[in-house]
Amino acid sequence: MEIAKAEIRRVALRKFPDAQEIEIYPDLNSRGSADPGKYSVLIKLEQFAIPRQAVRQWNAEEGFHWVLKDPPMSGMVRAGRSPWDNARMKLENQRVEEGDRGLDNTVLELISDVKDDNQPTNYVVQIGPNSANRISLQVDTGSSVLWAQSRVQRSQSLPANRSILDLTIAEAARFQNGTEFYEIVYGSGKKVKFALFEGLVSIGSLKTNQAFGAAEIAKDENLLPTGILGLGFSKQDSPVPFHRTLIVQLKEAGLIKRACFALIGPRAEPAGNYRLNDRKEKDRGWLVIGNLEDRYHNGITWCRALVEEHRQWVVRLNKVTVNGVVICEDQIALMDTGSSYLATSKAHIDRIAEVIEGKVSKSGNIVYTAGALEKVAFTFGDTAEASFLLNDEDLSIGAVSNTNPSELRSPFMHLKALDSEEKKDFWILGGIFIDNMVTIFDYTGKMRIGFASKSAIDPTISDVAKL
Repeated sequence: MEIAKAEIRRVALRKFPDAQEIEIYPDLNSRGSADPGKYSVLIKLEQFAIPRQAVRQWNAEEGFHWVLKDPPMSGMVRAGRSPWDNARMKLENQRVEEGDRGLDNTVLELISDVKDDNQPTNYVVQIGPNSANRISLQVDTGSSVLWAQSRVQRSQSLPANRSILDLTIAEAARFQNGTEFYEIVYGSGKKVKFALFEGLVSIGSLKTNQAFGAAEIAKDENLLPTGILGLGFSKQDSPVPFHRTLIVQLKEAGLIKRACFALIGPRAEPAGNYRLNDRKEKDRGWLVIGNLEDRYHNGITWCRALVEEHRQWVVRLNKVTVNGVVICEDQIALMDTGSSYLATSKAHIDRIAEVIEGKVSKSGNIVYTAGALEKVAFTFGDTAEASFLLNDEDLSIGAVSNTNPSELRSPFMHLKALDSEEKKDFWILGGIFIDNMVTIFDYTGKMRIGFASKSAIDPTISDVAKL
C-alpha cells in the first residue's frame, strides 16, 4: 500500500506542482472493503482542494501505472468483494442451459511433460490470441482461473526458449482497469500472482473473448507452469471477480451447443499410445470441448457433481476394491487433472497395505512386492453402477530402486489433509486414474460427471482457429 501511495503522490505532483498537501485514502465500497486498484485523493492547493480518484491502469509502453480521474458521481458504488454478496452468489449458481447454436465439439490433442523420462506430470493444451502468440497451458479441473505468464511492458525481455504470452502485441488484450493483483495458492504450495485482462482467446477451432490472468514471469521456468487453464469452480468467497471458465464462455458466446468437456485418456485402451518426443513430452490423449460423440465411447455411467456442497468436480464414489477386497464404500471423489496419483486418508492407505502385504513409506506411498497388487477398481453410478479398472501398467509407478526392481511403489498416496473427520471419506483421483478413462465434465443443467471406456475409434484433431 505504501508503495502505491508513493507512486500516486508522484503522479499528483507532476499534474499539480503547486499542491501544498496531498491526502490519499483507501477507496472503500459500501461494505467497507478497500480496492487496492483504486484510491481516493485530495489535492490541497492554496485556496481550495481538488478531489480525484487514482486508478491503476496498464498499457504496453508503461506497464502498470497510476492515473488520476474525476471521482465517481454520488450514488455510484461497487459490489461487495468478500464475502460474496447475494448478486455474486446468484451468478456463481446460475444454471447453464444447452443451446442450439455453434459446433457440436472441437477436439485437441493433450500432451504431458514427463519426469524421469517416463512419468507424465500434467495435461497440456495450446491456446493463444493468434497463431504467432500461442502458449501451452496445463488443464486443471481443480481451479477456475485461466492465467499465463505474460509480458506486460515492451521494456521487458522475453526469456529465451520459453512460452510466454506477449500482451504488448497490438490488440492482444485489454486490462480490466482498477483491478488489484490477485494470488492463488495451489495444493503443491506454489503461488501465482496475476492481474486481470480480457482478450481474444483461441482453443482448437474456436475463439472468443475471455477474462484471464496475466501473471508475472517467473525467473526460473521450473518455478511455475507457463499457465493454467482452470476448468473448475471459484472457491467460496474468493476475492477474484466473477468469471466464467473458457468452456462456459464458449457456450454463452454461441460457439458450442453444450458447456461440456471430456478427457479421453491415452491408456483408455490397454495398449496405450504414449510417444516420447525430443522435448520430453508424451501424448496424453484428447480433450473434447462440447458434446462427446457416441462413437468415441462404450456407454457412459453418470454421477451428479456435488458442486454446491464442495465447489469442486466431486462425485460419490460407491466403493474402492483392491484384489477383490472392498477397501471402503460410500466415499467422495474429486476428479483432479492437477494431481498425478490416487490420494486418500491414512486409514485407507493402511488397509490397502494390509491387503497387498505392503509397507507404507515415510512419504506416504505403499511399497509392495511385484505381483502382490493385481487389481484396482473404482465403482461409480447414481442409478446403475459400473466399475472401472486401472490397467496393469498403472498398478505401479516404478521400482523403489534400481538395485531391487521387485520392490514397487503403488499409485496410492497418503495425504495428511484427508485425515480429518471432515475429509476422512474423501479421495483425490488424479491423472493415473483419468488416463485409464473417458471422463466427461458437464456444466449443463444439473452438473454431472460421466465415466466410460474408450471405443476403438480415435478422435480426429480439429483444425486450429485462424484469427
